[in-house]
Amino acid sequence: MAESAATIEYQQNQVLTASRSQLLLLAYDGALRFLHLARAHMGARELERQHHNIVRAQAILLELIGSLDPTVDETMAASLRTLYEYLYDRLTHANVNDDNGALAEVIAHLAHLREAWAQAAVAWKQ
Repeated sequence: MAESAATIEYQQNQVLTASRSQLLLLAYDGALRFLHLARAHMGARELERQHHNIVRAQAILLELIGSLDPTVDETMAASLRTLYEYLYDRLTHANVNDDNGALAEVIAHLAHLREAWAQAAVAWKQ
């Protein structure tokens, strides 16, 4: 399914005008969307599509790792790095072994992180 030019332009504008917290939530949303697609493809035994979506989620995890700023909070940055690397490894395992449980584990962790960051973003605005 091809995206329309208007949809692509809207998405680009959304990213260009987003705050740091909004960008973080967009990254989590994207990773979760790709992982839900991967899970559906895994169930349908569509291995190429499964792989493609897992790799896209892994790319987002790498971006999240690269965006960590230890000057803000060194301990939190180190903890998040460890968690993101673990999730990346679990996705590799899920992809190689067609492990739906590993995929579900990563989805649960990312959904929890997304919710925590969304709550923090609301608190920071107050």
